[in-house]
Amino acid sequence: MSSGRYCCVPGCKERGAPLTPPSTTSLQQLNLGHGPSPSSLTATMQEAALPSTSETNVHLNLGEKTTVKKAKSRVFLTNTEKYLQDKLVAASIKLSKMKNRFKKLSVNVKAAKQIASNPAVCDILENCNISKSATKGPERAQQIKDVIRGLQESGFIIVATVCDQGPNNRQALKLLINENRGIYLRKGKNILPAECKDTADLLLFMDNIFDSVNGSRQKNRNAKPLLGPATPNSAHHQIWIEGVQIFKSMKFVSNGKKQSVPSITNWVWTLSRINKLQNEFNVSSVWLRHLNQDPLENFFGACGWIMLSKEPNDGVEPVYAMVIADTHLLGSRNGHWFDKWRREWQMHRAFQTAMTLHSPNVVFVLGDLFDEGKWCPEKEFNDYVDRFYKLFKVPDGTAMYAVVGNHDIGFHYRITPHLAKRFESKLKSPPVQLISIRGNHFVLINSMAMEGDGCNLCARTVAEIANISNILKCSSGSSLCKGKKRLESYSRPIIMQHYPLYRESDSVCTEPDAAPLPERNGLFEERWDCLSKESTEYLVENLHPRAAFGAHTHHSCVVRHSFVPTPDHKIEFIEYTVPSFSWRNRLDPKYYLLTISPEEVKVSKCGMPREWTLQITAILMTLALIVYLRYYISVDSISYNYKQFLGKHRPLKKIHLNTITSLVWKESLRLLKSQKVFIY
Repeated sequence: MSSGRYCCVPGCKERGAPLTPPSTTSLQQLNLGHGPSPSSLTATMQEAALPSTSETNVHLNLGEKTTVKKAKSRVFLTNTEKYLQDKLVAASIKLSKMKNRFKKLSVNVKAAKQIASNPAVCDILENCNISKSATKGPERAQQIKDVIRGLQESGFIIVATVCDQGPNNRQALKLLINENRGIYLRKGKNILPAECKDTADLLLFMDNIFDSVNGSRQKNRNAKPLLGPATPNSAHHQIWIEGVQIFKSMKFVSNGKKQSVPSITNWVWTLSRINKLQNEFNVSSVWLRHLNQDPLENFFGACGWIMLSKEPNDGVEPVYAMVIADTHLLGSRNGHWFDKWRREWQMHRAFQTAMTLHSPNVVFVLGDLFDEGKWCPEKEFNDYVDRFYKLFKVPDGTAMYAVVGNHDIGFHYRITPHLAKRFESKLKSPPVQLISIRGNHFVLINSMAMEGDGCNLCARTVAEIANISNILKCSSGSSLCKGKKRLESYSRPIIMQHYPLYRESDSVCTEPDAAPLPERNGLFEERWDCLSKESTEYLVENLHPRAAFGAHTHHSCVVRHSFVPTPDHKIEFIEYTVPSFSWRNRLDPKYYLLTISPEEVKVSKCGMPREWTLQITAILMTLALIVYLRYYISVDSISYNYKQFLGKHRPLKKIHLNTITSLVWKESLRLLKSQKVFIY
């Protein structure tokens, strides 16, 4: 459409071309918006032919009933303009009758004719034309305003505008909405009560305080000044000085009594100490976001989600994933029943505490769920599965995925189709699985099926990996994938499996919880301690991972891989080996927390209490229980005369043991329920 013009008649032609009346013309459906009344009115003019003299019929669709009435006057069509005016007359009549139906207004044909002959409406009709190019958003917005203004001047009440979903229409609507918002803000300048200004001032003050202690190295053109580094001449110091005074002046009253709020006291301490430390030690610049709780927790061994260095481009929330491995639930063959009960109780309490503290979106279990899965019969395996889901229960909204380990179905040489199928069906864990969560893709792999000997299980695994490889390549923008399956968004995948990728030994591992010496220097056996070199290269070249997670060794390790499949292409990523989650395998079990976006993977390692910590805690609890019971023994029921043996009479003392058995049981349960697993 051209600027200021609007083509309102189907079949109309460019400027200067004669308009031919169509045989059937439908007026646009209008929403009257009068409560429970019919939601729309369709006025349709139908004429089999248009002679020089004709009667005009008007059809109204009101639900299931249709009324047809003739206009009271004959209309002589002498030209196209008169024909269009007659159409508006007919529509105005029916609109008036509808208003009469809902508002009890009288029909006035003469008034309808006057509306149709209004100069504003005639100007709209006379200037109808079709343009040769799309109308831009600002021009479309102006056209909409011109049409609405003309209809309002003619007496119409505009209740809604209907546009299609074209980009120019959406842009026009946004322009109109923003324009109206500014008008209403100016009109409502003095409408809000004065108390709202106080609330706004408080919110602005707290926003400035948080910004002043949250400066980061991340560059942002639109960042506020207080998000920059704190320097001797920056505005941070003035904000902190004023903030301390404002916080000290705050009073909180509940039920007429003044209350002490710890957060206010902590803000006073924090702001005054930061200001003092920077002045005392002549700190030239400091990014306070890197001196807050998260880095300090990491430095002192605490555990939590690590913040991403930058927000995801599409604004989607990152994925928070928890990774555990090698739980090794005992069966009927290995271990004592008390050891089995104790280890399972420890892992259950630790896992449920982690769920409460962290609330992850997804949990990955990297194999060896069961210690005797490769030996146990069907009934015992079903009991295994029930115990696993009971001990490691996840709340609603948290997904759990498990990959198979060698203790679940055996090493490659002893895997049978029955064992592989049993684990796959009960744990919903196929040999290869592609999982996509918020634009992040995870490939779960059966490590024992990467033997490369062409067996049925290995052939199926290789075929699935090739299929996933094609999906990832097509999703990355390959031009050779027309009609093939694609992902909604592409990012390099993350590999989850039981075996580590190929490495000669753990000698490259420098983590504090890596394998101890001299075990660390022992050479790995391919396909037994890790994947083979050929299988590792096959996975990397086909999947191009950005991170890989494995287990199996029960110890921690971080390895940086760099593969060069072609001279002009390099694949680099980090592999993490997850330690065992069971106290039976190591004295300090661990689990990983991952903060994942399509661009980044941040890893936090979380340690659970050491074995000796649990033992000391148990001893202290026992001593506390003894002291508690001794303290509450009262003297009032059991009577004896301890002076009778001396031949002297003394008043009797009564000792009431207060049903010690039930008290011991009650207090033991209370202390057990209050026992917590401390995450550090």
